[in-house]
Amino acid sequence: MAGDGKYKELNKYKVSLNNGDNLTFFSKLDFPHKVGDVINYIIKNEKYGTAKLVQQNYNSGGSPEYSREDLIIRQVAFKSACEHHWRGFCEEDQIESFTKIFFNIIKS
Repeated sequence: MAGDGKYKELNKYKVSLNNGDNLTFFSKLDFPHKVGDVINYIIKNEKYGTAKLVQQNYNSGGSPEYSREDLIIRQVAFKSACEHHWRGFCEEDQIESFTKIFFNIIKS
């Protein structure tokens, strides 16, 4: 990966991939990945070898993003599981499994 000047107001980066592709990416900021990172991209123009990074919608846990409704239900389920623990009905290491149980009960 090497910076390759500017195009209009965008930084231009030439990136050589493990699959043998040599692509050009444009970015307003520094290229967000370093050598060795796995990237997802789409080819924008095959003739000129330009591509665009595709962002995955993943939360910090690495699992697919949940809908807003599911996130609210998960928060309620987690809170309920914590209260279950605070009242002495389960051990701390069981909070995650109770969260899943409560989530499924609420969701169904």
